[in-house]
Amino acid sequence: MMRLCAWLMSVLVPCLAAAQPFPALYDVTGVDSDDVLNVRGDSGPGAPVTGELAHDAKRVEVTGLDISGRWGRINQGENAGWVAMRFLARVEGPVWHAGQSPLYCFGTEPFWSLTIDPAAKQIVFRDIDSGPVAFPMTQLLTAADGFPAELHARSGTGLLRWASLRAKLCSDGMSDRLYGITASVALSRAGYDPLVSSGTLSGCCSLTR
Repeated sequence: MMRLCAWLMSVLVPCLAAAQPFPALYDVTGVDSDDVLNVRGDSGPGAPVTGELAHDAKRVEVTGLDISGRWGRINQGENAGWVAMRFLARVEGPVWHAGQSPLYCFGTEPFWSLTIDPAAKQIVFRDIDSGPVAFPMTQLLTAADGFPAELHARSGTGLLRWASLRAKLCSDGMSDRLYGITASVALSRAGYDPLVSSGTLSGCCSLTR
């Protein structure tokens, strides 16, 4: 019976984890107070240790799973790493594309950042030449159940036209970090640097700053 239970857990836990949308936030659990959770350079117990998480670390962003569903990819420092999912507990709350939680986006060439804040109904944009500018969010569209995770935020005034977010692996182009959301941001040509000829910026998004 014990072997049967262990086998069922080995099958069900990865399947349940894989069924959950990513990225998502997790708390470290089941690690002794005098120990740490290893972060590894690849998925698997034999991969080299590249970092660690505290036994009580909170709100760790997992950006995806390996093919087994037993290892989750996170970012730490300038690199992406892997942690054992059996030591992580998902933080309760809406999925990222439900349009209920803040999202933080950023990009390079040129450098820019964007915060989508559904509670405040505003989008805050910042680029290399200016401080943060807040725009009213006039429309927020979310993907229906059963469709790929997407979120579209629109602003009807000023420089910012819309931001479109999709669940897709994303590199910031400056480090080895990997994110689970890619973003496209459309700007008004009249209000932006002509070096960006298309008026569209590309970048990544995170659930945490």
